[in-house]
Amino acid sequence: MISYLRKHPCLRFSIVLISGVCFASWNEHIDLAIALSLLVGSSLAAVTFHRSSHHRWTAIFAGLSLLSSVFWLGCYVFLAQLPGNDGNHLIHFIQDRNEVYFKVSEVGNRRVLADVVRLNGNEAGGHLVLYGDDLSETISVGDLMFSCSRIRTINPPHNPGAFNYQRYFKGKQIYHQAYLNEPPMLLATDQDMPWHRYPRKWRAALNLALVARIENPDALALCQALLLGDKSMLPEDLKDAFVDAGTMHILAVSGLHLGIIYLILRTLFSFIGLRTGVPKVIRSVLIILCLWSFALMVGGAASVVRAATMFSLFEFSRVIFRKNYALNSLSLAALGLVLVDPMSIYDIGFQLSFMALLGILICQKPIEQICLVENRWLYKIWQMVSLSLAAQLFTFPLSIYYFNEFPIFFWLSGVVAIPLAFLLLAAGIGFFALSFIPILGAILAFLLSHIALLLNGWIYLIQQIPGVSIERIHIDIYQVALLLVCGCLLSLLLIRKQSIYLIYVLTAVVGCQIYDGVKKIQLATQMEFVAYSLSHKSHADLFMGRQVYSLHPKDTNTELHYDVARYRYARQATPISSQSENDQFMNLAGFIKVGDWTCHVVDRSEFRLTDYFPKVDLLWLQTPVELDEQMHLLRYRVGEVLLDRSLPYGYIRHINQLAHQQDLAIHEMRVDGAYRKVIQP
Repeated sequence: MISYLRKHPCLRFSIVLISGVCFASWNEHIDLAIALSLLVGSSLAAVTFHRSSHHRWTAIFAGLSLLSSVFWLGCYVFLAQLPGNDGNHLIHFIQDRNEVYFKVSEVGNRRVLADVVRLNGNEAGGHLVLYGDDLSETISVGDLMFSCSRIRTINPPHNPGAFNYQRYFKGKQIYHQAYLNEPPMLLATDQDMPWHRYPRKWRAALNLALVARIENPDALALCQALLLGDKSMLPEDLKDAFVDAGTMHILAVSGLHLGIIYLILRTLFSFIGLRTGVPKVIRSVLIILCLWSFALMVGGAASVVRAATMFSLFEFSRVIFRKNYALNSLSLAALGLVLVDPMSIYDIGFQLSFMALLGILICQKPIEQICLVENRWLYKIWQMVSLSLAAQLFTFPLSIYYFNEFPIFFWLSGVVAIPLAFLLLAAGIGFFALSFIPILGAILAFLLSHIALLLNGWIYLIQQIPGVSIERIHIDIYQVALLLVCGCLLSLLLIRKQSIYLIYVLTAVVGCQIYDGVKKIQLATQMEFVAYSLSHKSHADLFMGRQVYSLHPKDTNTELHYDVARYRYARQATPISSQSENDQFMNLAGFIKVGDWTCHVVDRSEFRLTDYFPKVDLLWLQTPVELDEQMHLLRYRVGEVLLDRSLPYGYIRHINQLAHQQDLAIHEMRVDGAYRKVIQP
């Protein structure tokens, strides 16, 4: 392992840099000044030891000091871009009501990503996500707009197991959101730079060419998605088919598409430098220019820009590194992207793209050598299978963690889907270049349409296979780490082919099984009360090991809120329909008693607290009740008050004031999220 890292210095530095970024994001006690001091100190130590590295130990200390400086550099760049350390960030100018000038960077149906220009009369920076109705019909990328709105921090999920939008937008350096009750005022259009504005116009012209030539709507929608990055016309059943087949990455214009474009460009420009007298660096410059032209044409989304940057550095480093350039190039790309945007390590696309390429570069050849195929066509098929297996080696733990499912036949769908995607992109480039010639344009449009229909048909065919994917898989971050360790050890086994690594792999697999078994035992013996934070209705579950009792038994599985169903799946709990199926608790007349813990649910406004009211650990207010004259009793009769999310704002504020006067514990669902209580049996 050490010798492998010595051959790839950029991989070594990228691992240390990313470790520094992660350390800074997890450690709340380190600030910018400390990180800068440690960075300067370790850099000076590295220079000092390097100058006197005549002995073995001083050379070792020089290397360790250099790695330490890279580590603290990762901490520093992460802390430097935090909103609190940027004096120009919008966080310093937010008021109750805000006058915000912003430039639109990305448009969705009901969501817009924007770059803040001015806020409440101050020059400001930072990014916002704006929500409203039918925004895509009135707003375009590059528009300069004005709006009065309330700006709020993007909070973590309110319910356990729910999708974490805070973490998702954190990867895009977006920490705040606003809701547009009225359409924003348009101040100017096309305020983007020319390298953004003109590619958008080219994209619109190319889209018109596709619409004019391709008649089949499904084929047209797929061509628009793959060639122009526009997935708005894709039917939902086709999207579901791509997800089930494990080929959704084909629809997302990112690393795979830029990789295919990169291979096509290298083939087209392969004549440069071969007995032509033209320096090979000219070929690299042309390839990079074409890559960026395509990236800007398809919209310039973050994932596309990241992929274009990666392949540009990949091509550039081919000139620098004569040996081992592939892995060093990938690592150099990771170094550059993390230094520019350290929050990109939290971006799902960044993680999946780099882990897939890492698996391909490290393991594709060793996997291919496992089976020696002499037939030429079977060898090509085996190459595609080995490519898919290598890509999944490091990505499947992340895919399961984020999407809770795993496509079983990804290797089979990729054997045909990836070559067809290659042909479609190649035909698309030819169509865009030659569509002005009537005959050639018609021929290339015919090829595009039939390749797209063939790709759609193959994906639909894979979807019909029974058990095409395993759904409702839930793993935690520690299991992701264990599975990645298994992947690393397996890659070493494939490369080294030594029996000791097989023992390491088996040991890691056993460790994963032990952790999973301990986790299941804990869940099987744990009792937990969960009151979900929902907007329109109240819902609570009582988990008793692998069983769950709903306090709203009329709700069927099809009527459950998505967050409720998701957490039930994560707990792998089986619903029980009545209290008689489990004698460990009591639910009667609004009182829930589990062991020594008691909760009373108040769902009627006639509720009155008297001296005869029994002591309860939790009072759950689901409807407004008059408590002004009874607050002194709450302090002695109630351990904690739970304020439902459906309660009016004014009532919640009033109860908070009364509870503060009586020093009474309050859990407000609107702010604190779902209420969870682990109960000792």
